[in-house]
Amino acid sequence: MALAAQNEIQRLRRLHQGAELQLILLRGRNFPSAAELTEMRDLKKRKLQLKDRIAWFESIQREHDSQAAE
Repeated sequence: MALAAQNEIQRLRRLHQGAELQLILLRGRNFPSAAELTEMRDLKKRKLQLKDRIAWFESIQREHDSQAAE
């Protein structure tokens, strides 16, 4: 369980970093198109979703670790 959760957290962090890099590239454009602005909004939303999911997995892992320690 712990290994699977840790692997999933790492995968989600990589996805979060990828979304952040894409967002940085789009922000660097002088005159973003409407499609790029939409993509930026979607990337921001995706980053928040990934951050929430990472926090959720970490809380599950902490709960599991604390139960294992008892």
